[in-house]
Amino acid sequence: MSNDKIYVAGASWCGVTTKAFEAIDNSTDSAMFEKLNCDQEHADHEMCKNVEAYPTFKKNDNTVCKMGFRSIDDVLSSCN
Repeated sequence: MSNDKIYVAGASWCGVTTKAFEAIDNSTDSAMFEKLNCDQEHADHEMCKNVEAYPTFKKNDNTVCKMGFRSIDDVLSSCN
């Protein structure tokens, strides 16, 4: 597995984002993720730009590796 962060571009009003953030908080892999509320305090963050759906998972180079959320394992397999 890579040591790079996985950025999670989400929105506070999005139920799927809430589910993803809760799963990340409860995961042993939570340190690998940086959660961003793109509709609030992180609206100007580089990783929130050009997001078409929430949540969107991005690699350090700002490429999308996963849109939507099923499980942490699903995200890790797509983003590493």
